[in-house]
Amino acid sequence: MMPAILWQTIGSQRRGFQYFHIAWTLAKRELKGRYRGSWLGFFWTFVEPLLLTFIFFFIFVVIFRQDHQNYLIYLLAGMLPFFFLNSTVVKSTVSLSGYASLIRQVYCPREVFVMVGVLSELYHFVFSLVVLTPFYFYYGVLPSWRIIGLIPALLLITLFSYGLGLFCASLNVFVRDTRFFITLLFRMWFYLTPIFYTVERLHNLGPTAIHLYNLNPMVPLLGIFRWALVPGESLPAPHFLGIMTAEIFLATLVGAVFFARNDNTAVKML
Repeated sequence: MMPAILWQTIGSQRRGFQYFHIAWTLAKRELKGRYRGSWLGFFWTFVEPLLLTFIFFFIFVVIFRQDHQNYLIYLLAGMLPFFFLNSTVVKSTVSLSGYASLIRQVYCPREVFVMVGVLSELYHFVFSLVVLTPFYFYYGVLPSWRIIGLIPALLLITLFSYGLGLFCASLNVFVRDTRFFITLLFRMWFYLTPIFYTVERLHNLGPTAIHLYNLNPMVPLLGIFRWALVPGESLPAPHFLGIMTAEIFLATLVGAVFFARNDNTAVKML
């Protein structure tokens, strides 16, 4: 039974990537229509992270005296990847129901519609990294050769987003309030991840608590982003990186298997 499911999943994903050009076309259409008629248009990509950065700066630096020497860069290097994961999964959750009429009319591997959300949000995420530029000047620092660490970090978080998106998109067809659960879960996940606080503040909890805390895959993953973008940050321990990579691949496999197994039934229920 298990080999049959895996072969079905592999075939399903292969067919999906054969239609990658359709996903990219739909993603471009979604990007063009997102800000049509708005005053700021694409610049909204930068407005939200900048406003949140200033709010967190006031709360945690001005009021609570956060002493990280490059705090604003540290904050953005954690906040932007987490927001990418959040927005991608939420968008992917409603991807099948959002394209229901098109799915009924034209045959296309349904994985394509999950890819649309991943691609459009990835485009925004990459360009939103420009927001870091003025803060490098503010602190008088520059990114080093370690910026190449963005490549594996982007690959891992994109894969993670795709796997979670596949699972949630399929589940949402059967449980239509999945999107609300996902929004709530991400809100809790945000506070359980070191985005506006540093991991060093947790060291007084003891080694066992630190090990449990690092089982959250976003902790080592954000550590890679910060190692690449924030001067002075160290790379997470190799065993935490190994566990995180295994968790991401497992989540992607589970999402792909769940999607492939329920594909035909989900289409009938749209």
